[in-house]
Amino acid sequence: MQRGRQAAQAYGMEYRRDPGDVIDDPRVTAVLVTSETNRHADLIELAAAAGKHVLCQKPLATTLADCDRIIAAIRQAGVKFSMAFQMRHDPVNQKIKELLDAGAVGRVAVARRRHAIGALLSPEFVNGPTHWHVDPVVNVGMFFDDAMHAADWFYWVLGEPPRADPEDHQRGRRAQVS
Repeated sequence: MQRGRQAAQAYGMEYRRDPGDVIDDPRVTAVLVTSETNRHADLIELAAAAGKHVLCQKPLATTLADCDRIIAAIRQAGVKFSMAFQMRHDPVNQKIKELLDAGAVGRVAVARRRHAIGALLSPEFVNGPTHWHVDPVVNVGMFFDDAMHAADWFYWVLGEPPRADPEDHQRGRRAQVS
């Protein structure tokens, strides 16, 4: 609660403790869900049922069942939904994508990405109000939380990977890569 009040004050916003108070406000047309990951499904169902568009911080949920609940709620309500992938807005990542899209480095055959989680070295992050990131029940863990960045980065920068039919390999044919 204290964290929420401080953040609201810092950004000139009104603090509301109960998500229902936000959802019921007719001035609110969309919500950003940045809570603990195991709460996403409940909050998104609430928002979608009220006709609010949703931007959700990754990861989507901690279980496949909760992912299915979210998908069903969004489809049933017909609201807009997107995941928030902030790495796409990093200037260095944007430049990498620009160079790859322009063909400046040729055709990429192999790629490797290193991603450090420096926050884990901070006792305040691990033991403070943000400790839920490392809680196995609430968020599964930091690898689960953070690996999504690398997966999204590869899809965003390089595009969807080519698909191969496993039966081609069994038949002795090489997969065709476009």
